Amino acid sequence: MRLMKSLIAASFLLAITSCGEEGEEAFATFADCYVDHGVEEGLPPDEAIAVCCLDHPIAGETNVVCGESAQECVDFVDLEVLESDDPDLTIEEIEAGCDIYIAEH
Repeated sequence: MRLMKSLIAASFLLAITSCGEEGEEAFATFADCYVDHGVEEGLPPDEAIAVCCLDHPIAGETNVVCGESAQECVDFVDLEVLESDDPDLTIEEIEAGCDIYIAEH
């Protein structure tokens, strides 16, 4: 019985740790990710930007597409969201999302 509990606990931990690495949805473009999280799911714009920069593979890359500095991030996101379905996104919201990204990067 003790062995069974240990095996169950080990399989649970394995599932948790592998989910974040392999389970993240990939997107072809940043705009696709932003629309999914910011428009369809309704996350606040700054959170949607940070989630896409940090947590999802974009064009095969994870946690690098938004750049190494806040300005690189703002420039990248500003250009990318022109293709999204959220024309009301402001530069202040982009900057806030990029600040979150840089703080957690």
